[in-house]
Amino acid sequence: MRDFELPTDEEIENALTSYWSSFSSIPPVFSTSFSRDDISWKKIDKINYDYIGRILVCHLLIETHINKFIELHLHKFLDIESANLSFSQKLNIVKNTLKTMPVDFFQGITIINKIRNRFSHQLETTIHPSEVGIIVKIIKDSVENSGIENKKGLSIHSDEPLLIIEKFTRAFCIFMAGCCTVAVMASEK
Repeated sequence: MRDFELPTDEEIENALTSYWSSFSSIPPVFSTSFSRDDISWKKIDKINYDYIGRILVCHLLIETHINKFIELHLHKFLDIESANLSFSQKLNIVKNTLKTMPVDFFQGITIINKIRNRFSHQLETTIHPSEVGIIVKIIKDSVENSGIENKKGLSIHSDEPLLIIEKFTRAFCIFMAGCCTVAVMASEK
């Protein structure tokens, strides 16, 4: 390990002046060449807060429905709040409880979870249309197996990944709302 030399007061002042002058709302990140010889910053200007927010909301809605399902089906055995389960553990509980499903939503949820994690840990990221191809198939399968005669408004009219994820979220939440409603009705008998 090499010796660490403390910078001079002037070097610190120059670095902080450079840092503070490089942003207006959120702080910059370290440049790729950041070193003692090149104290520079990369301004973050390509963050689409609306896009990130919509991804996070979709994931949260999916998780909220999963939580309610677990609460209704396993309330005698598990306090979901104190169990401190990870998202993948919750998903596995639902998978194991719902042995058969007309549509395999879990593959789509896994994809959305990976996308959400990427957005949570990378400042400048996007969703490539190829990432949601499987989700499009799942949505089409859910519409076909829905039993709804008038399917107008349920089909996909976009190749925009975020709109596809939102449509998937809607389909999954409808399915889970039905499962939860059946559970509540069965428990009241």
